[in-house]
Amino acid sequence: MANHEQSFADEFNKFMREKALARGMRIHAFSLDGQDRDAGADYVLTDANRFAMVEFKYTASSLISESHKPRRLKLCQELARAPEMRRLHDLCHFIAWTQTPQLTVRLNVYRHEICTARVFGSEFRPISAADAESRVNATRFADDFLDGSEDKLLSLEEFNVYVQWVLTQTSGATRSTLELVTSDVVSGDLLLIRLNSFKDAKDWLERNWPLPPAARHSYTP
Repeated sequence: MANHEQSFADEFNKFMREKALARGMRIHAFSLDGQDRDAGADYVLTDANRFAMVEFKYTASSLISESHKPRRLKLCQELARAPEMRRLHDLCHFIAWTQTPQLTVRLNVYRHEICTARVFGSEFRPISAADAESRVNATRFADDFLDGSEDKLLSLEEFNVYVQWVLTQTSGATRSTLELVTSDVVSGDLLLIRLNSFKDAKDWLERNWPLPPAARHSYTP
């Protein structure tokens, strides 16, 4: 079976955008490109106020591939030692995959699926098995992200703290933040925009996002 991980990520991000638009909101998915090696995630999702990051695997059997990444073992080990980072992790760092045969989408907190004996064997046993109770489908994940509950996702400030910790304390990265890329159309041509921090991303989105459809319809100057 072919690996359609990128197609899965594309369809998931489109689903999240459509769910947001239905509520008169916006969500942007920033690809981390090669930075996924240090961050442990493929995309950052944000509505310019809340932030989360998601690692994508095409099928459940692909989850075990994280065992080949020393940085992910280090992340799991450090999370076991750092209660405050575990709290932040559980609110912003997720992994998504599909369940065969129907290819239904499931998501969970990253450590609940990966920081387990199934993935890392005898080297890592703080969690002996995946936490199936915290798994959710795509609709539940979208609802949790969009409902505005502060106890479910992280603010810019807390997300910065967590990502900096992941990069510097678990991945040995030379940068303490992630570089993001988006685009604009200038004089009818495509222009890439490089954003050097999550604060830059938040500011750019707030300046350049048009009002969502629901807000446009209700707006009166």
